[in-house]
Amino acid sequence: QTNLHIERFEDAQQISGITDRKIRGANFETGINKPTSISKGIHTHHHETFMSTVGTEPTDFETEKGFMSRLSVGLAMSPDLSTVGSISDFYDPGYKAGINLEYSITENLSVSVGVIHSLVKYTAQSNNYNPSYYWTGGNAPDEIIGECLLFDIPISLKFNFLNFERSRFFATAGLSSYFMQSEEYSFNYRAYQPGQEEGWSGQTGTSHWLSNAGFSIGYEFDIHPDWSMRVEPFIKVPVQEVGWGNVELYSMGSFISLSYRL
Repeated sequence: QTNLHIERFEDAQQISGITDRKIRGANFETGINKPTSISKGIHTHHHETFMSTVGTEPTDFETEKGFMSRLSVGLAMSPDLSTVGSISDFYDPGYKAGINLEYSITENLSVSVGVIHSLVKYTAQSNNYNPSYYWTGGNAPDEIIGECLLFDIPISLKFNFLNFERSRFFATAGLSSYFMQSEEYSFNYRAYQPGQEEGWSGQTGTSHWLSNAGFSIGYEFDIHPDWSMRVEPFIKVPVQEVGWGNVELYSMGSFISLSYRL
């Protein structure tokens, strides 16, 4: 019996040593020291602590590879509601779709740049337009319906102001440059007169640098250590006039995006 007890004790010590080496190896590979407790020399339990924080560092969920990648790339889509002159009288929705690249400056502050393709639709009165030529015979349309294709290049700062275990609330602010592809306008009149212009269209290709300021508040949640999803309502307000009609363009929507940490 004494020999049997000695053999069992030696077996337990051997298993315990193997388990300890596995724990140390895992900690070395990940760079994270996790609290452990060993019961009877052979059972190991890992305990991870997640805390709800405000403006503090993210949890171990985001750093379980030993470090959090500073770069992430995302795909984003949103309906586009646009108007000119003021935030009212929205027309049929367009769309925004594109990609963005984000770089983390600190745990809660990041900078991003994107390429967003946009279809913008809106309606306006003639007094909201300042085209490069006068209306025929001075007879201005009563309503103008615009449809434009453009590239939106936003540069923005993002701040995580409320962190949870695997999600966070954030706010962004930035500037967008608009690069027009094509513009098409239909003119409507209350009464017909000979020689009235029915509309205007063209492949304009004009550039409007830093023409709009953008603001958003969003919610991001992690679906995997490397993947996250976002819901991000936004508004863009004019800094300068854009397009053939030199209009002050307002846009609203809500991005839904999927991001991958490189």
